[in-house]
Amino acid sequence: MRISTLMSADNARTALNQAVERVIRAEERVASGRRLNRPSDDPAGLTQALSLRSSLEGIAQFRRNAADAKGFLGTTDTALANASDLLRQARTLAVQGANDTLEPEARQALARQVDAIIERIGAIGNTAYGSRYVFGGQRTTEPPFVQVAGAWTYHGGASADGESRLTVEIGVGDELAMNVAGEAVFPRAFQALATVRDQLASGSKTALSKEGLQAVDAALRLVGEARADVGSRMQRLLQADATLEEAQGQLATILSGIEDADIPSTVVELKSAETAYQSALAATAHGFRQSLLDFLR
Repeated sequence: MRISTLMSADNARTALNQAVERVIRAEERVASGRRLNRPSDDPAGLTQALSLRSSLEGIAQFRRNAADAKGFLGTTDTALANASDLLRQARTLAVQGANDTLEPEARQALARQVDAIIERIGAIGNTAYGSRYVFGGQRTTEPPFVQVAGAWTYHGGASADGESRLTVEIGVGDELAMNVAGEAVFPRAFQALATVRDQLASGSKTALSKEGLQAVDAALRLVGEARADVGSRMQRLLQADATLEEAQGQLATILSGIEDADIPSTVVELKSAETAYQSALAATAHGFRQSLLDFLR
């Protein structure tokens, strides 16, 4: 009789512990809103969730890279647009200076205006996005253009293999160059503007109407080509980010289906577990209501 009673007590204790465990786990799911709160809840589901989270972290990094590249390219495009406007102003001044009726003093004044434009173009060449100079190639921490003996010279940098592009990864194996090398655009602009300035100052009307205007037009074409290239890369970034955003949403939905609890059904499960616990508790209490007479029989 005593052995039977001990065995019954052990069985009752096991049943109560299991009932309590079901209540605790159901309460955890309701409180956290998650189906997976510990590895033992669903080992296979946890493995899949970890894999999905890793993929989502990778996508988030790609999107951060894309956002940074968009800001960098946007700053570059604005700078190139400003440079283009200044070159057009210089062209207008060159056309005015080629007029035969213009007095020498007026041409000198135009030359000074072009000289001021050169200074402004130099400042544009040193445009920065945050702490990085956008036209410096791979040397982004120092101004790429400096004045040496009154002339603007390029001091940007390239890698040991001559690579001046700044690349960013916007997908698995998908890299994008996010910069325009200043040496490919601005030296021609400085040279053209210096030519126009000097021709205005010297009164070389014929040369101004030919070589001067041609030089400015060539510089404008270079800037225009650079802007078109930036626009193309910006479009590629937008498309890549849209694809990443869609993939991010799909993976997040799958992850939610694995990790998140169905609250209405979880509440029902909790109530059921609580009822089962109360029933087990009542059954245990009833089963062990024994008196001294029970042992004497």
